[in-house]
Order: sequence, then C-alpha cells, then structure tokens
Amino acid sequence: MCCTVMSTPSLQKKRNKSIYKTQDDGENSSFFKRHHYTRRLSENTGELSDNEYTSGNSSSSDRQSGRSLDLEGGELLLNKNLERAVSDVDKDSSILSSSSLSISGSSDSDNDSQPVAAGTDTPILFTVPKENMKTIEVTGRLKDIHDEVIQREHTPLEQNTSKMVFKDQFDTVAQYNHIKDVRLRFKKEFNVPRTLFADQLLEKARKYLPLIDQILQGTRASMYYDNARIAFKNSNKAMLSVQEFRTLELRSFTAGYFGVKRQIRLSSEILETYRDELSKHKNPTVQWWGPTDFSHYVLAPEVLSYVCKEEMSFADIEDAWSYMEKTAEYGLVVADEEPMELWEITYEKEKLERLGLGPEYSSLSYRDVPSEKRSNAEPKSSRQLRKRQKLSK
Repeated sequence: MCCTVMSTPSLQKKRNKSIYKTQDDGENSSFFKRHHYTRRLSENTGELSDNEYTSGNSSSSDRQSGRSLDLEGGELLLNKNLERAVSDVDKDSSILSSSSLSISGSSDSDNDSQPVAAGTDTPILFTVPKENMKTIEVTGRLKDIHDEVIQREHTPLEQNTSKMVFKDQFDTVAQYNHIKDVRLRFKKEFNVPRTLFADQLLEKARKYLPLIDQILQGTRASMYYDNARIAFKNSNKAMLSVQEFRTLELRSFTAGYFGVKRQIRLSSEILETYRDELSKHKNPTVQWWGPTDFSHYVLAPEVLSYVCKEEMSFADIEDAWSYMEKTAEYGLVVADEEPMELWEITYEKEKLERLGLGPEYSSLSYRDVPSEKRSNAEPKSSRQLRKRQKLSK
C-alpha cells in the first residue's frame, strides 16, 4: 500500500513529462498547445472586448465556458493534475486582466470620446466629441438669429408660431399668411428675385469665390469684413463668444434676401477650400471670429453680394450691399422658410394640403424648379476650380 502511494507522484511526473515531450504532430501535444494558446490569447485581448468593458465580473464566466467548449471538442481529456495547472495559469491571468481593466478605466477621462461602463446588456455609450459640440453651438446661434428677428418684427401671436416651416407641430395658417404678406410686400417694394434652390445658388456663387483671396489679402473692399472688424474692436474678449454674438446687429451679418439657410450652405462650400487658410491667418479680426463664423457671417454674405449685383444688374457693389441690408427681413422670414432642396417641394405641398391652403401659399407659385437633368448633374468642386485658376496664372 505504501509502495502504491509513493509511486503515484512518480507516475504523474512521467505522464506530464510524456505530454510535454510529445512531438509537434502528436495529438496530445496539438490539443494541449491549442488549448493553452487559445486561453492566453483570449486573456491578453480581454480588455478590448465589449463584455470586459461593460462588466469586470464576466471575465471568469467567459473563461469557464471557453474551457468547457475546448474540452468537449477535443479528442483527448486531460488528467486532473494538468487541469489544475491550467487553472493556476488562469487565476494569474485573471489578476493581470483585472489590473489592465482598472488602468484602462482610469484613462477614460483623458480622452475626448471613450466608452462608458454599463451593464452587460447595455450597449457601450460614448461622450459627444468636441467637433459635434461645435456643430450644436453653431446651430444654436442660427436659432438665435431667427428668434431676434421675430421679436423685433412680429406681434406676440406671430412670435409664438414663427418657427421653421418643416416642423409640422408649429405649422399654422397664421404663419403662412404672414410669410405670404411679407413676400408680396417685398416683391412690390424691392422687386426681390426668386428664391434659389441650393444647386442654383452654388452655380451662381462659384464664379465669385476667387474674390475671397483678395478679401483676405486686403486688396478688395468688403462691407461685411468692415462690420466684422468693428465688432472685434468693440470687444474685450480674446474670441467671439455666444453672448457677444447675440448682441451684434444681425442684419449686418446676414445675406439679405438669400436668408441664413442659403448663406450657411454656401459657407460650407467655402470652408472646404479655405478652412486651413483661415485657421492660419494672422489677421486679428479673422482670428477673433474663427474660421467657421468668419466664413458664415463675412465671406458667404460677401460672395452673395456679388450674386445680388448680378441678379439686380447693379452698376456698383455698394448698391448691392445697400439692397442686401434692406431685404434682410425677407431672407429671414420668407427665404429661410422655403424649400432649399428639391425633395422638400413634395413635403411643402403635402403640408399646405393638410392645412387647406391654396397654391398661392406655395413657393412654387413664383419660383423656378431646376430641370431633372440639371439638378442631377454633379457640380464642379470649388477646390478644383481654385486649383485650375492658380495653374492658369
């Protein structure tokens, strides 16, 4: 009996030795190495998995389920001593994995957008990147423009109902009546041109984009730049803040009868080409406004002034500037409420039908709809046009 007990460790030692010394093509060696490599790989990459991020307690259960699957799919069952050895390795790796998770969790606050811990059944949450916050801020500024114009020009009843046309919950007959009245009044007093769709607007504006280089170099006069410089001189801040933006004279920075929606659409086109140049510009006025706002409220309306000069056949750009200032209300009340994209036409028509309003309320009663061939044509990029002009020089 004593002999049998003494021989057990020796027998186990020989068995383990034979397993470890098996050649690479042996079944025992292949299974053991595959099992051991899979276990280490899953533990080393544990901090990148969704379950490890969302719950630190799920790692041990994952290892147990993975072990049972390996044992069932294997051709050979390992002995108990070998299983205990692997289990010891698992415990050490579990400690390492837990420490790795705590380290990665401590660095979450240093990143702009990192996963937030949640339950195992909850999807990973992300914080809002800084770029998206800037977009939200700009969108809020546009809403402030509308609110201030409404407060100055409308009665309290109209102020409550003057929202964007394309939000059904705010659509009212009174709002459409006011839009129609303003449109007819400005048509009579100023002969305002027809509101352009986005493709029509960009097609007319692109020929004047090279003027931006002259404005930035200071070789071409600009009413909107002068207004921007005055705002900068009157400020004691290092950069334009939301509070200061709300105190500005809004008509000095809006593109007249074109409206803010089309002004911002053109600004997006300008930023594709000039964002880097504006970011590096040494002019203190440009730096104070920042690339996005300077493009929105200085460059875009300035370019549209030359479109206005063309549409109205003015002899001088000063006449266009004066006309833009006089028709700012039309742009904010009428043009911003009218479809800018072709797909919005159907939406406008359906809403007018629901409100029981006739075709005289529709923007199509006086606007031209671009032909399908023309609207589907891919416009040339302003960046390509600018490069071509530089090469020609």
